[in-house]
Amino acid sequence: TDFTMVPPIAVALSKSPLVKNYDLSSVEYIGSGAAPLSREVCAQVEKLWPDKDLNMKQAWGMTE
Repeated sequence: TDFTMVPPIAVALSKSPLVKNYDLSSVEYIGSGAAPLSREVCAQVEKLWPDKDLNMKQAWGMTE
């Protein structure tokens, strides 16, 4: 139910027409990390779930 991705994957999902061929209804949380992601791309990814009120979260952290 959690869908966490890096920004390049979020950009690809927001632009790919192939996404509509898949059932993403089980997703309850969407997040991104490892690099900044614009609010515009987040909004486009959120629109992949028109029947849900999902808010894409961004995370930041260090491994050191």
